[in-house]
Amino acid sequence: MSGAVSHPSPGCADGAGGGPGRDASSGLRERKLARTRAQLTEAADRLFTSRGFGAVTVEDICSEVDVSPRTFFRYFHSKEDVVFDGIQPCLEQTVTAFAGRPTSEDAYEALSQALLAVVGDPGVEHELLRVHLLVRSSPELTGPSLEHFRTLQDELVELMSVRPPGSCTRSVARLLTAVAFAAFAATLDEWSDRPDRPLAPELARALAAVRDGVRGIARLGAGPVRSPARRAPVTPRRTGGGSSPAGGRSGSGAPRGRSTATRGR
Repeated sequence: MSGAVSHPSPGCADGAGGGPGRDASSGLRERKLARTRAQLTEAADRLFTSRGFGAVTVEDICSEVDVSPRTFFRYFHSKEDVVFDGIQPCLEQTVTAFAGRPTSEDAYEALSQALLAVVGDPGVEHELLRVHLLVRSSPELTGPSLEHFRTLQDELVELMSVRPPGSCTRSVARLLTAVAFAAFAATLDEWSDRPDRPLAPELARALAAVRDGVRGIARLGAGPVRSPARRAPVTPRRTGGGSSPAGGRSGSGAPRGRSTATRGR
C-alpha cells in the first residue's frame, strides 16, 4: 500500500513523454524512492517494537538504513508519520468503498459493508495489526491515531448526510459512525490478541450485534426529536371525607394531630 510505484503508461509515444530512455530512468528512480521509503518504515517498525516508540529517534532510524535525517524528512514529516504511513491508504479505501455502496442500503448497512470489504484485504489486516499494537504500547501515539480516524469519520459523515434518499441527518450520521467505529475498535482490540484468525468475520459479528440499537438511532432521522409536553402540576382536590396522596392531612386541610388536640381542649 505505502510506497506504491507509478509505472509509466505503455501507450505513451516516443516524442510525447521524452522517449523510452526517459521512461526507463524515471521508473528506476521511482523504484529507488519506493525502496528507500519501505526500508525506513521497516527499520522504524523494528526499532519501535524492540525499544518502544518514545525511545527511538529519527537518527536511530536513519542509521539503520544508512541515510541522513535530511533524506528521512523527504519522505516523512515526523516519527508519527512513519507509524501511520501504511494506514492512510486503508482509510482512503474505506471512503471509496462507502461511496460505491448501492443507494438501496441504509446508511449503517452501507458503512458496515464498506468496512468489511476493506478489512477483508490481508494487506489491510496486516497494517491495522501493526499500527494497533504500536499505538497500544505507546500512549504518545493515541492522539495522532484518534486524529487519523476522526478525519475518516468526518469524511464518512459528509457522504452519509447527503446519501440518497436523504434519510440520514448529519447528527444521526455522526451517531451511526460513532457506533460503527466503537464496534470496530472493540473488535480490533480483541482480535489483536489472537490475530491467527481473520478480522472481517469478527467485525461482521460485532456490527450485527449492535444493529438493533442502530435502528433506533436511525429513526431519529425521520424528523425532529420532540421533548415530552410539560404537564401542569396536579394539585390534590380536598374533599370532606378524603385525604391527600401523602395521607398526612384530613379533608379540612388541618393536620390530623392538631385537630385531635383542638377537640380535646
